[in-house]
Amino acid sequence: MGKAEEKIKKGGFGFIFDIDGVLMKGKDPIPGARDAIELVNKAGVPYCAITNNGAELEAGRAARLSRDLQLPWPRERMVMCHTALQDEAQRFGKRLVLVSGRTRAKGGAKEILREHGFQNVASMLEYTKCRPELVPHLDLGPRPPYAAVGKQPVAAIVVLEMPEDWHAELQVMVDLLTSTGTPGSPAPPGEQPVELLFTNFDFTFPSATAPPRLGPGAFYDALAALFRAVRPGQELACTRHGKPHPQPYVYAMKLMEAQLHADLHEDPALHMRRVYAVGDNPASDVRGARAAGAAFVPILVRTGAWHGGEGCDNDERDPADHVCGDVLEAVQLVLALEEGAGPPARKKVKVEGA
Repeated sequence: MGKAEEKIKKGGFGFIFDIDGVLMKGKDPIPGARDAIELVNKAGVPYCAITNNGAELEAGRAARLSRDLQLPWPRERMVMCHTALQDEAQRFGKRLVLVSGRTRAKGGAKEILREHGFQNVASMLEYTKCRPELVPHLDLGPRPPYAAVGKQPVAAIVVLEMPEDWHAELQVMVDLLTSTGTPGSPAPPGEQPVELLFTNFDFTFPSATAPPRLGPGAFYDALAALFRAVRPGQELACTRHGKPHPQPYVYAMKLMEAQLHADLHEDPALHMRRVYAVGDNPASDVRGARAAGAAFVPILVRTGAWHGGEGCDNDERDPADHVCGDVLEAVQLVLALEEGAGPPARKKVKVEGA
């Protein structure tokens, strides 16, 4: 190992990479993305990917990214918008938690929560089938064999991704969030005994055949508005996960410290002093890094949601500490700064739409 690499390796810093718009564009790797990760690996610097995708488990997303970039990406370096729910599971014990959202997981959204340590989980659809009187306009068929689920008090609702049926789920969620855990048992004024945990606040998502479609964030806004209408003067309480909230960044730092100590054989007393968060969306990536604390340094690239345009050097509302053309340039910049050599010469990058 050269002196520069040794200095970098002992520096206690790492990288967080957004996936869509930084490493990938649709199904295609962004030019230079694979080279950037290989450069980070060669330097021995810890890193993680963070995504607001809540539709699958970490292992599945890591496997797809490994295939697309044609390099190993362990699941321990993948943070989904729901990954930090692992820190929430224990406090619910065996109390019933309902989960909502379409997912790629074989066992649906329930599989994701169970993987994260939740012991007693039912889907919103399962619960609703057990309580058909809550949605009398729907024909849900005969009561299912697991009808006892509907008799348990609900401790929490977790929304991972886009709900299946907005009307039915909004109705049942409002019933539960304004109750003590059983519909028809009103919560005391100003209280919300049933917790709400939300992992993806993206208001819209892109569509190849239509204008942007309403996403989970729009569902949350509708739910909050209905809650206020039913409980005037009371705001909906919600534990927020996913970008731009701090949890995924803090969790990623914990994973990178584990890499520092285990994979890179560094001193166990050494902690991450700085994390460079490379993203393409100022409102999500830059804002999320800022919310996570002073140790996180946001870097904005021009290969995704934000291009900047001619003469625009940074985002006005959520400015990053550094702006680079792409992820490879961002990695080169950071390694040069950490070596103490100053920033490298910046290459000319073509800006789409400029």
